[in-house]
Amino acid sequence: MKEIGVGIVGTGWVSDEYIRAFSMNSHTEIRGICSRTIEKAEYKKQQHNLEHCSLYTDYEKMVNQSDLDIICILTPNFQHAEQTIIAAEAKKNIVIEKPLATDWNDMKKMQKAVHDNKVRTIVGFVLRWNPLFKTAKKFINPFCFGSPIEKMAKSRTVLLLTFLVASQER
Repeated sequence: MKEIGVGIVGTGWVSDEYIRAFSMNSHTEIRGICSRTIEKAEYKKQQHNLEHCSLYTDYEKMVNQSDLDIICILTPNFQHAEQTIIAAEAKKNIVIEKPLATDWNDMKKMQKAVHDNKVRTIVGFVLRWNPLFKTAKKFINPFCFGSPIEKMAKSRTVLLLTFLVASQER
């Protein structure tokens, strides 16, 4: 078996990307998948041919699996804070899909749990290096469109990049 065990919570489309990335790493292995239904977890296991992967509907049971070193939180945003704190208290390193949290107080609780338990975390902002986003960023400046008031991007097979910008007074 590989040396670093990974647990995935959340079985939406982004989980496929994480599973593929960890599967390509010679040091990591997906050893746990947690979903709201065991059928969704089983589907991901079969879809990616995961041999040594336990399936869960109970997040805390997965987090306490002894051979997991990293927990990937790929669930709806409102669940990130609670799941991060649980993983940190179990001394697991954590990958959190963006956004980190839905409010400032939750983020501070997450930060405290991570700090107190001396675990590592990273937020999955993988599109920041996408060439399309870098190009779009060059066009966003006060001289072209005004000041941005919102940036939103969605990606699956087609990348939709939308910028809502304030009108610039001349």
